[in-house]
Amino acid sequence: MPMVEAVMSAAALDYAALDGVAATIGPGSFTGVRVGLAAARGLALAAGVPLVGVTTLETLATSVPAAEREGRTVLAVLDARRGQVYAQMFDADNEPLGPPEVTPPAAVVAWLRPCPVALVGSGAPLVAHLFADIGHPHFETSVAPYPDAAQVAARAAALVAAAGGFAALPRGPVAPLYLRGPGAGGLAETRS
Repeated sequence: MPMVEAVMSAAALDYAALDGVAATIGPGSFTGVRVGLAAARGLALAAGVPLVGVTTLETLATSVPAAEREGRTVLAVLDARRGQVYAQMFDADNEPLGPPEVTPPAAVVAWLRPCPVALVGSGAPLVAHLFADIGHPHFETSVAPYPDAAQVAARAAALVAAAGGFAALPRGPVAPLYLRGPGAGGLAETRS
């Protein structure tokens, strides 16, 4: 929240100037997704504005410059730890080619299409060598390995515009996207 205050101050804006709040919904660390989304919900509620949720994978994929996407599929892939990645494939126009999944890195080889692949995200090095081993054309994009706030805001703005405005977005709470259960050190978290 101090960072939000600093950004609002630097922009010389107060919360009444907000049209909406955007936040990633996952996949990502269980606690990080919960805390981030709870903070965004509180901020949106306090400001009386809608909350728009975007996935980390779609944010990464849509951040890839058009020149790097052209003629390629985009594989957004994050290191999920425990020998797994969060991954989702997109076409050159940023349309998903399947749902987001948590999977061992080697499993994404089965997703390959005949065209080259643009890799984006912290998990790119975990799959790049697999593509090299089978001779499939690929490269790691110029995009940073994690989504940043500007990318999240741009993706949310694109979704709002495509829907025809905030009023046309689906109603209801923005829910986290968990692709696997919570855990720490391999042990499942319990709830009472």
